[in-house]
Amino acid sequence: MKKQYLDAVRVSRIITSCLFLVAAMAIGMKMSGDIGVLRSGSLENRARQAAGIDSGTQCVSAEKGKLKAMLFYDGGSSDEKASRLVVYRNRTGMDGMHVRLGWFPEISEIPGDDGVIVREIVLGKTEWKIYASAGGKVSYTGASAASGERYSLKAGEPFVIISDCELEFVSE
Repeated sequence: MKKQYLDAVRVSRIITSCLFLVAAMAIGMKMSGDIGVLRSGSLENRARQAAGIDSGTQCVSAEKGKLKAMLFYDGGSSDEKASRLVVYRNRTGMDGMHVRLGWFPEISEIPGDDGVIVREIVLGKTEWKIYASAGGKVSYTGASAASGERYSLKAGEPFVIISDCELEFVSE
């Protein structure tokens, strides 16, 4: 009976030590910035808070693999500079010498022209291209890739597309 009690005490100490180590590791990861947004559904709210974008600003987004791109824009403005492109990347796993968990900001910028913004991000062996436009003066009705993939767009409407190859845009 005494041996069983000592074994139970030993097991409970091991479990308590493991839980303490996991909690200490999670606190350390949070303090060093290795824990990001854990659900992609809450990225829009986090991006709004981080960039100081109010809740009345409209958003279009695209998600592909480990990338999510969001274009925030003022629907009542024809000024493309009133928009902001924000891209998050899921970095869960080993990232260099760090273990990371969740989605982290990759790009946050204000567009500078009236055309399509193109940004490139390399993940592993794939080079992703992010195309975004807040509408502006250029009206595109579609886009197509060399691979045969086609995107239909509403003329003058904002869009975000994430593609692994270059797109050719068609206007009216």
